Amino acid sequence: MALFILAFSATAANAETLPVSWVYPARSDNAAALNSIAIENFGGIDGASLAIRTEDLLRSVSIDGEPYFRILPGGANADAVLRGAASADSWKERVTQKRNICVRSEKGGKCLERKDEEIDCTRRIVRLDYRVRLISTETGGVLFAEDGQPEESLVYCPQDKDVRTVEDHVRSLGDNIALSLRNALAPVERSEGVRVMESRKGLSKADGAVFKDAVRLTKTDASAACAKWAELLRTNPDHLSTAYNVALCAESDSDLGNATIAYQRALALDPGSDYAIIGAQRIEDRLRADRQLAAHFGD
Repeated sequence: MALFILAFSATAANAETLPVSWVYPARSDNAAALNSIAIENFGGIDGASLAIRTEDLLRSVSIDGEPYFRILPGGANADAVLRGAASADSWKERVTQKRNICVRSEKGGKCLERKDEEIDCTRRIVRLDYRVRLISTETGGVLFAEDGQPEESLVYCPQDKDVRTVEDHVRSLGDNIALSLRNALAPVERSEGVRVMESRKGLSKADGAVFKDAVRLTKTDASAACAKWAELLRTNPDHLSTAYNVALCAESDSDLGNATIAYQRALALDPGSDYAIIGAQRIEDRLRADRQLAAHFGD
């Protein structure tokens, strides 16, 4: 869902938006509550590299400019211990691909005739098998576990140049796993512009002009834009775009209680609205993140 939200809000770059700052929750509530993690050396051929990547990302986590975890070496006294193992495997398969190749050339090497032909090529598959456990030092219980076997594949033919090596694939897979672990164990702080709805369909000509002016004001005076939408909603309670924009205004002000109510109102008008669905999910995520931060900081 987080990826869907990011892809959706990324379209806001060329549209009118409202600023929203929030914290995405970690996938593991248990991990997010911790204050310190000791990272052991991971086993397996590629374990050490994955452990270092993961340690670097966890060490860089910050909320409100403050480090989130104390990252300690294995064996140190910490709330939990992160241990794991990782090993890569690779294999090849013969495949054919249609390529445009030179079938006739002059003595100087200039190609005189090209043709599409099926040629023998190779598909290389690289898999990184990993297992990670976060163990409570107080109870010995497993706070978080993740196993996986992600793969990357590449087809290359005899004339191809600069083909990625097995090591390149293993490095890429390791980076992705380390990022996944970082997001599983710690919240993520974000700030970005979230797109407003701009459809005036269903409004009177006069109200449509007010709505259009509110959209324009998002670039210079978001408070004034939100005031116009709030007033419009009083006389147009069934207008989806206005209802959604009022919800987004509340969220932009971090008024999560009213934002929750307003997004639910927008969903009641159109249960299939992508804007309202994503907005409501974002509020659920923010509330979960708030609970994680409260557990972490002891509030």
